[in-house]
Amino acid sequence: MRMAISFKQMLLGLVQHMPSPLLRAAYRMPFVARMGSRLLKSAAATGESQIVTIRQGPLTGMKLQVDANTPHYYWLKGHDEPAMLDVMKEHVQPGSCVIDVGSHIGIETLMLCQWVGEQGKVISVEPDPVNFQALQTNIQINHITNAQLQPIALSEQTGKLHFIQGQGVLCRLVDDPNDPTIDPQQLITVDVRTLDELYADGKTEIDFLKIDVEDYEVQVLNGATRFLAQQHPALIVELHSYQSAVGCAKVLEEAGYDIKLVDTPQSDLMDYLSTQPQAHFDQGFERCHLLATYSEMTSHEQGET
Repeated sequence: MRMAISFKQMLLGLVQHMPSPLLRAAYRMPFVARMGSRLLKSAAATGESQIVTIRQGPLTGMKLQVDANTPHYYWLKGHDEPAMLDVMKEHVQPGSCVIDVGSHIGIETLMLCQWVGEQGKVISVEPDPVNFQALQTNIQINHITNAQLQPIALSEQTGKLHFIQGQGVLCRLVDDPNDPTIDPQQLITVDVRTLDELYADGKTEIDFLKIDVEDYEVQVLNGATRFLAQQHPALIVELHSYQSAVGCAKVLEEAGYDIKLVDTPQSDLMDYLSTQPQAHFDQGFERCHLLATYSEMTSHEQGET
């Protein structure tokens, strides 16, 4: 066992010191990339978390705690959604206050903390206990001081909900704990709040939200109608199903927002949905990101009708 762990640690160390041009070349070869992904996932599964250095991208040189559930591109490439990151950076200014809803282990939180600077703040929301522990570690080992971490979920009402834990980026809230496709041993209950309850009073001014909650996006927005009406933050929302896309568009358009997709061939949501199956979560829908910005003109026109 010790020998196996030592080999895996050696593999992680080898990749950590591999020249960046060689890494980029490997990613351009599908077979090598797939094999490398399997090896790296195995290497991280030592039973203990590992601390690695991010090799490329906007977080180059920063530290990251990884395990078997951590996507390897987090620490080799920094991220795999550059179009989404570019749009986020356009809408996050120094001094901004941002909420990262569904922070996972903090990749976007770390970026947002850089972008808002010392005068800004990032409120990082993550209900999964395993992810939250890694999130805390990643904030600490990178000496981040402008992040506020909240171990809760957001939805349309306050209380407690069932949650699938231990699935890395696929952890999520569930409405039906008796769903036969769900392993009951993975279910826990988590505290749930609403954005209206937390921020509609305006005491904390929020400039931007990133929402990635594995098909619970509509419920988060349903719990934020007063907050959106009062503060008008820009949002980027990761969509995980046809139903979620339609529901999010309805809530945001009724709140006076203009919407568009930022990382698909079609920027118009309905054009994109015409190419997608009308399927529920994890049934063939190609995830995408919706940018929503408040429109004074749209809001005024709605008030006149």
